[in-house]
Amino acid sequence: HASFYDFLTDKSRSDKFFIDVSAVENNLAFASLRVMEHELRFNIYSLESSYLPNSAVHDLNKRVKDSISTELSYSCRLWGTHV
Repeated sequence: HASFYDFLTDKSRSDKFFIDVSAVENNLAFASLRVMEHELRFNIYSLESSYLPNSAVHDLNKRVKDSISTELSYSCRLWGTHV
């Protein structure tokens, strides 16, 4: 509900429940970068060859599911929205 968001993000109204959106966005951006720094690695899917097109990797979906955490997926896709 928009008014609840407005309440939480207005320090004069929400007092101890105040949420500083800018600070939260900053924290999420840095947390996302930390996740990527720790989890991204060369040949993350353990492919036999980097010259194969995706269509030639018969278990690509399983490799993606097994190799990419939910946190890494979120971080890679959305870190820029928090900047």
